[in-house]
Amino acid sequence: MAMELVLGTAIQELLNVIEREREADFRFESIITNLKSILDFAFPRISEICELRKSNGLANDQLYRLVEQMKEAEDVLDKFSRVACWNYCDKRKYKKELRRLNDSIRDFFSITMQIEHYENTTRIQLQLKGLAQRLDRLITRRRNASLLERESERNSLLTKK
Repeated sequence: MAMELVLGTAIQELLNVIEREREADFRFESIITNLKSILDFAFPRISEICELRKSNGLANDQLYRLVEQMKEAEDVLDKFSRVACWNYCDKRKYKKELRRLNDSIRDFFSITMQIEHYENTTRIQLQLKGLAQRLDRLITRRRNASLLERESERNSLLTKK
């Protein structure tokens, strides 16, 4: 009876561990799915943005770092997919690495991109303000020139009479 109780407890504990691992793997599958969708969606666009920025003489430091992380994530995903299901050591190592990369890429999009977006918006606003001021000065000069021209014509007409 005591042996059955110990065996029953051990089996129950093993089932609990298996269930926790299954739940952890299920949650991890969502990380893999999320990371794959980010890579599929963002990688071609980020590469295109890098080329556009490069052709316009703009720095790409942050984007190059992101591209390197994305390439690394693709490589780790590939390695992870080749690990046998019984090889928990390698799976755990790749899971840890994929979580780190997923968090890093997510941070890039949620923090770095927001800051760069705000910075770019501010620069655009300042440039638009400068353009508007120059346009106002140009319009004022043309109005003044037009007024002077009309006044000159009026004076020339008055002097002819």
